[in-house]
Amino acid sequence: MRNPTPGKRSLDNLISHDPRVHGGSPVIAGTPFRVADLVGCLRHGESAARMLEVLGSITTRQFEAAMTYWRSHFREIEAEIKEDRPAAPS
Repeated sequence: MRNPTPGKRSLDNLISHDPRVHGGSPVIAGTPFRVADLVGCLRHGESAARMLEVLGSITTRQFEAAMTYWRSHFREIEAEIKEDRPAAPS
């Protein structure tokens, strides 16, 4: 369930929910990086170290907060990931 309060932050202000940013999906605060996208990259074989290197603008602490958020809001994030998948060709 998405947090309805615009600009609401959680996990020590490292994860935010703002309807103006990705429709309120949880993101690393101050960035466009959705928690669901980071989880998706891990599932596709990307390492945390490589993501931190490539993204450059997020810290280890921010990344860890995103993973903590995922674990504590598993169903919410999994639903977002499922919604993001392209439909199978018919």
